[in-house]
Formats: sequence, C-alpha cells, structure tokens
Amino acid sequence: MAQNQTDAQKTVAATVNIQKPKEPRFDLARETSWLREEMLKTGKIAKEKLGRETKLHQKHLDRIYEPLRRQIGASPESEELTRESHEYVMAATQDLAELDIEQRMRNMIGNERRASLSPRVGSCVPAFAPYPSSYQDPSAIGGFGLVSHLDASIGQMGGFLTTYPIGGDVWLATGVGEWVYSGANSGTASVRVDTSVWGRCAEEAIGGYWRNMVKIHVRTWDADGQLYDAQQTIHDNWEVIGLSIRDFNGDSFSPTMFVPIQAYRWYLIWAWAEQYTASTPINAGGGSNLWIYASRLEICV
Repeated sequence: MAQNQTDAQKTVAATVNIQKPKEPRFDLARETSWLREEMLKTGKIAKEKLGRETKLHQKHLDRIYEPLRRQIGASPESEELTRESHEYVMAATQDLAELDIEQRMRNMIGNERRASLSPRVGSCVPAFAPYPSSYQDPSAIGGFGLVSHLDASIGQMGGFLTTYPIGGDVWLATGVGEWVYSGANSGTASVRVDTSVWGRCAEEAIGGYWRNMVKIHVRTWDADGQLYDAQQTIHDNWEVIGLSIRDFNGDSFSPTMFVPIQAYRWYLIWAWAEQYTASTPINAGGGSNLWIYASRLEICV
C-alpha cells in the first residue's frame, strides 16, 4: 500500500508545469520619458565638464596668444580669416551633396533587412534604421551657428557648429535608439554601435583660440537607473597659431561596452554623438559640420 502511495506522489509531481515568468508591464511612454530626462542630465554634466576644461586650457594659453591679440587687434584681416574659415566649414554641405550620402544611406536601408528584436541565446541581435527613438540637446552661449542634422529614419546624427563671429561655445548632442528585449537571457551582454562619419572640422587662429571636440557614445541604463556608457573620441583639436583641417569621408568608429542584463526586460540602446566647439571672439575661425550615421546597433548575449 505504501508503495502505491509513493508511485501516486511521483505521478502528481511529474505533472507540475513550471512556466517562465511573465513579462512585466512595459509602459513605453513612461520609460522613454524617464530616459530622456536621464539623457538631459548626463548631457548637461558632459557640457559643463568640457566648459571647465576649455576655460582651464585657455587660461594656460593666455601667455601665448594674449600678446599676439594685443598686437594684431581686431584687424580687417582677422575678420576675413573668420569669414573664410566659416565658409570652408559650411562648404562641407555642398561636398556631401555631390556625394549624395543621404541617398546612399536610404538605399542601403531599403536593401537591408531590418533585424527581429527577439534575442537568440548565444547570438548577436542587430537593429538597423529606421530607429524608433531619437534625442537632441542643443546648447549655445554666444554662438552663431547651430544646425542639427538628426534624422532617425536613416540613423543620421550630428550637426553644424560654429561660434563665428562673436566667440563663445556651442554644444550639441544628437542620438538614435532602439528597444531590445532580453527574453530569458541574463548575465553580461556586449553592446556596440557601428558608425560612419562624413564632413569637416576646421580650426584656424592667428593669436586667438579655437577648439573642436567630437565623441561617439553607445549607452544604456539598467533596471536600477545605472548608466553604462562607452565613448570614442573621433576629433579633439585646438589652435592658437595655425590652421588645422580634417575631412571625414565615411571613417568608421565602433564604441563597445559590456553591461549586466536581467531576464525579461526591455533595454533602450542609444547611439549618441557629442559635438562641442569654443572660440575667442577675434582672430580665430572654424567649426564642425558632420553627418554621423549609426548603421547598426547590436547587443550580443
């Protein structure tokens, strides 16, 4: 009799159905709003850090360019210098129009099969434009030129920045993002963004100061609000006496980071471009005019 009871218990135990946890309620509007607030906070911190760094830089360079500034003054030649530098940076627009980069990207998107966002264990889950999320945060103090090139439909970021002709500093953050569902996967995932950059950066000075800085980020937040960010500096240069010009012709950059993920959660993966330019009001010219394309966002679990 006891043996029969034991067999019956085994039979009952064998019928128990252990189901995977249900996906938590996902409020896209709430999550997106929270992430935008977080992006704004981290963006402001990044700009303030660059501003402090540049002021310190200028302070140490005063002994170099201040005597030259007093000697040269605001001569007609210095005004012409800033005007020509400004026009040269703007000319990148026409150069790119001739290459028809935007149409190339649209054709590539049309031919590229957009990946499913259902993760597969031990594999990489790519996402391509058009991206469902975009972000931009412009900031200008005394700046003259600030134009965003953001277009999430083709994964386009970046913009035109210059402080001509009155000096100051201009900062622009643009980004595109994609939601990725972790499914049953947990542990450590690698996150990467593949980008290509087109356009121009220029710094010219004859006793003034001009600095351009451009970074590419890939970032996300975990369930507790912890930011994970990897960045790659693609340009950072200053001039007080001289001329520097850098053209980008599809140069590739792929910042990568490793993040802990939890099962059954959504993560918004951002490709984020940060541009900054600063200058003194006279004897300097330049800026940046860049089109940055996030061709692929990828999470590997």
